[in-house]
Amino acid sequence: MAKAVRFAIVGVFNTGVDIAIFSLLLYVLDIQLLVANSVSYLAAVSNSFLLNKYWTFSENRRRGRIHHQFGLFLALGLIGLGLSNIVVWSLATYIPEIFAKLLSVGILFVWNFGTSRFIVFHNEDTATSR
Repeated sequence: MAKAVRFAIVGVFNTGVDIAIFSLLLYVLDIQLLVANSVSYLAAVSNSFLLNKYWTFSENRRRGRIHHQFGLFLALGLIGLGLSNIVVWSLATYIPEIFAKLLSVGILFVWNFGTSRFIVFHNEDTATSR
């Protein structure tokens, strides 16, 4: 349960990063919707990796695994980006873009926690629970 709470705290912070960058790109710099969503999502997911690696799932950090873990995290994050773009694009035809973005963040929380907990940082967790 503590991991989910820490993951949620990191998620709230990263949501702020994601929404701030998205809003800047879309509303101030007039960048296209899916480009703005992609850039903001990738910035937040990179930050998320570092915070989750060194705080949320930090009990047994193994040296030398960061490149492998980041590659896996990024690959799964790119799938999440695809899901996010589908949600944002689909909903933005019916509701304001910012609300579509917020809804996509909520939906992607489940994907991101599941892949982080059970795939990317799984070995670190199981090593501490033995």
